Amino acid sequence: MSSFAYLAYHNYTTYSRPSIIYSPFSNLWKGYLAAGLLAHAIMPYTLAFMMGGVNKQLHDAHHAEEQGTNGGKSTRAEDVHDLLERWAAHNLVRALLSTSAAVVGCWTALRLNL
Repeated sequence: MSSFAYLAYHNYTTYSRPSIIYSPFSNLWKGYLAAGLLAHAIMPYTLAFMMGGVNKQLHDAHHAEEQGTNGGKSTRAEDVHDLLERWAAHNLVRALLSTSAAVVGCWTALRLNL
């Protein structure tokens, strides 16, 4: 993840200085920056959208363990199934963020125009 941020910084400081000669590498930092931002977007996404469901499950499990039962709450199979479906959808978004970061990083490394 941080390697894309380093590549963006290095490429920007090395090739983006004003010069008489045009460098074909002068705009590569933008692609590396985009890849780095996509790769690092996983953590805020996880904290904002996924941790609520995870914390709810942990809270319910902790109370059930303390009381020796399921906490007076009925754990229906539909509730568990709904939580797993939401988790799978959120995890798909995380996978797409990682994949798009890799694609943009490779695209930039191969010096293809975005």
